[in-house]
Amino acid sequence: MSSKMPYKVLCVCLGNICRSPTAEVVLRHYCDEKRLNVVVDSAGTSNYHPNKSPDSRSQKHAIKRGYDLSGLRARQLKIQDFLEFDLILAMDHQNFADIQHVYNQASSQFGLAQIKAKIALMSEHDHVYPQQALPDPYYGEADGFERVLDQCESSSLAWVQLKPFNTLSLNSIASHYVKIQSIVDLQQALQFSKAHDLNVLLLSGGSNMMLPEHIHALVVAIDIQDAESKTIKVGAGQVWHDFVLWTTTQQLYGLQNLALIPGLVGASPVQNIGAYGVEVGEFIQSVEVYDRQSALTLSIQAQDCQFSYRHSIFKDDPDRYVITHVIFKLLKHADLKVNYGDLKDAMMDDMSAENLQKQVIHIRQSKLPDPKEYPNVGSFFKNPIIKQQEFSQLIAKFPNIPHYPQAGNHVKIAAGWLIDQSGWKGKQLNQVGMFHKQALVLVNYADATLTDVRATYQAVQKDVFEKFGVYLEPEPVLYNELGLIENH
Repeated sequence: MSSKMPYKVLCVCLGNICRSPTAEVVLRHYCDEKRLNVVVDSAGTSNYHPNKSPDSRSQKHAIKRGYDLSGLRARQLKIQDFLEFDLILAMDHQNFADIQHVYNQASSQFGLAQIKAKIALMSEHDHVYPQQALPDPYYGEADGFERVLDQCESSSLAWVQLKPFNTLSLNSIASHYVKIQSIVDLQQALQFSKAHDLNVLLLSGGSNMMLPEHIHALVVAIDIQDAESKTIKVGAGQVWHDFVLWTTTQQLYGLQNLALIPGLVGASPVQNIGAYGVEVGEFIQSVEVYDRQSALTLSIQAQDCQFSYRHSIFKDDPDRYVITHVIFKLLKHADLKVNYGDLKDAMMDDMSAENLQKQVIHIRQSKLPDPKEYPNVGSFFKNPIIKQQEFSQLIAKFPNIPHYPQAGNHVKIAAGWLIDQSGWKGKQLNQVGMFHKQALVLVNYADATLTDVRATYQAVQKDVFEKFGVYLEPEPVLYNELGLIENH
């Protein structure tokens, strides 16, 4: 649920000796298994059993499934918990009401701005026990304790928060999640999705996607990170920027213009990422994929990838291919491209690849916000490519419009300039806005949902079209609640 700072979850029942300690241990086990940076604790709304061990019956049933509750001790929910925890999970509806009461006390004492925690039912997203209370087994028989374990396991599976795994930082809950580190892992994950009739949503750094608040699908995070220096075969899970830096240290050239682009290597061919006059497709020799249609591992040559501006075969058929490795063909002697934007002036005194990379990083950092501070996906809209005839009419009205000639009697125009001239640079709507230093970057300034994001970018599209007659196409991929790609 978090990749840097730990995400803190508190499970709460009445006495903190049966249900919530079981939920704590089960949820912690699940998060550890998935290598999620999550801290889990538990408490009770009452103070009936201060510092006591969990009920012996709860311990007995839990240990049979490999869950050890013996080290836990009961405590009461405190108002300070609302300042320290990100999420508080209630075991039943009465617990929820009691937690809400303490939340109100905390809000009165500290103010809403200081409150960190959100409240939800443990079963909020559980498809087996949808928003059902976790029955208190204290006065019951053995089957009650088994039911608690069953429901805790089911509900824990439904609590995978994808917010830390998408750079726009949208709240999104996945019903199923797995991290893969090999082809075997991938095959097993796809078999699981088929057996459970689940669509598959591939995460590759989360830098180019818009996610709904809940996804009933198998979310697959690619974590294959191996690299071979001789053939420059790079695992799809390798961080893109780290790979670019490595190529420079190895005196291999071509990718320096693409430094600091967020995401993983596996995502780079999909959008054919580009910046400052360079596209990654120029330096890809082939892409290794797992073909879900044939269940075979294939090598697709660059000429068959259909690379074009922000486009490839992998974008056309996203449900077929899972990229596992990318094979790059880099230059042994630098052939620097520095005639784009601010690079030309920055490179006047030092025409080395090392300086090119340094200047690209400097320019991007000066214009583009850090996703950790201002959640974003980088450039939100594509630069429109229009016919020369349309451009001639446009520049007659707006002579200062930045533009770049393209093949086939077309012209690329700067989307950021269009947005700026339409009054959206630095403007916000529903906690979402266009960054004040770079109008092309859409930022989640608070805790926005996908609905908020759509309302904002559609308003930008409308204003730009009304002023310039040009349609802006969003770059990030839009997913629905079944993990399928939707049209914007």
